[in-house]
Amino acid sequence: MRVYKRPDSKYWWIRDGDTRIPGNRKATPFLRSQYTKTQVQSIIYENGMKTFLKALGAEVKYKTLRQVKVQYDKEINSLHANSSSHCKAIKTYVNGFIDFVGKDESIAEITTKTIEAYLVKRIKDGIALSTVQKDKTYINQYFEMAESSNYIEKNKNPAKRIRKGLIPKITRSNQNRINDPIPDKFFFPILEDNSIAQYERLFWKIMRYTGFDPGNALTLENHNINIQEKLIYCERDKNKNPTSPIPIHSSLIHEDIINLKEQFPQKTIKAILRYSLKNMRSALVSVGYDKYVNFKCIRHSFNQSLVREGVEDTMRMKVMGQTNIKSQQTYTRSDQESLRSAIENIANEIGRDI
Repeated sequence: MRVYKRPDSKYWWIRDGDTRIPGNRKATPFLRSQYTKTQVQSIIYENGMKTFLKALGAEVKYKTLRQVKVQYDKEINSLHANSSSHCKAIKTYVNGFIDFVGKDESIAEITTKTIEAYLVKRIKDGIALSTVQKDKTYINQYFEMAESSNYIEKNKNPAKRIRKGLIPKITRSNQNRINDPIPDKFFFPILEDNSIAQYERLFWKIMRYTGFDPGNALTLENHNINIQEKLIYCERDKNKNPTSPIPIHSSLIHEDIINLKEQFPQKTIKAILRYSLKNMRSALVSVGYDKYVNFKCIRHSFNQSLVREGVEDTMRMKVMGQTNIKSQQTYTRSDQESLRSAIENIANEIGRDI
């Protein structure tokens, strides 16, 4: 069987066997302007030559976005087999676009303008520009897969033609980096995601229950912890002066939080922070939170929890390291117990996010 074109026809033609026998040459219903030769061959091979010839006059449609997504998901799972949360995050970007267009829309009907309309809507909805850029990246990846599988014509990927400047260049003034607290209903579920390394979830957990900066959370030593009093100290200033003690949340008491950076495969703290922040963002996207986040957002979440629990401002500022250490007064035992109660209640706040 051979698929070929004739100068006097706008359709693809096929011939099978001896061309002198009537009926072995037929025009297909596939316009050359809409189908590639490879696509026609694929359709014939999928259906079998005899079946195809019987149904030659039938209309053949492109696959729907949902049908193509099934194969895309399989490829993503294969490429990122070691990180289910990353797989889920990637799929979330593409799912958003498909939901916008319609799952049963033919992939052949998607144009560059369709994709641009979706990206513009995302920007207008206040989605972080870095997230919209990822939308574009993974939508393009989806159509590249469709192209390589002959679901669309070669060199007809609509995502390749998105005009430059549609997504504003990310700058300090427009990246919406407000460092908002992360709602607990999104944050605490990722701490239970077993597809994420336990030491990485522990890193995020320490920050959430202490308000520590990431560098301090990674480098705690034995002298930072008073097991008998169940207190933890953080060295925040350049002279390594300890801050006021913070009660250890009960879920951290039996965890291996000493020198946590040694459990990461990365060699430097800078590399760990870059790697872990990327994973945290992916994990949050996978549970439906696609706003801009960084580690300061976790610190702000801790501070917000203390406010909700009614911790007195002066005490809260001391815990957060927001006052001059030399001017700080020592907590009384009553202060510590009040703070301990507030910290223990953090995980019970889910559902009370503002």
